[in-house]
Amino acid sequence: MKPADLHAMGYNIVTYGITLLMRIIRTMQLALEDLRSERLELVGSDVSFQEYMRIVDLDRWSVIETRFDVDKVAGTPRGGGT
Repeated sequence: MKPADLHAMGYNIVTYGITLLMRIIRTMQLALEDLRSERLELVGSDVSFQEYMRIVDLDRWSVIETRFDVDKVAGTPRGGGT
């Protein structure tokens, strides 16, 4: 159902997990078929690395990672080492 129809029925939150998953799987299949065939027709149809970092909000996650760095808080070097 469309989000607007569900909202009209009283729903405020709707997840489309399986819908997204099925689309992602199809996109992955197309990319793998393109690579396997060596046609590389899909080259350039993806997002740039800069756009990817913006989409996943890498700056925000880097701040969180630094804030909750267990090794840093415990005073042990990264990697654990003995």
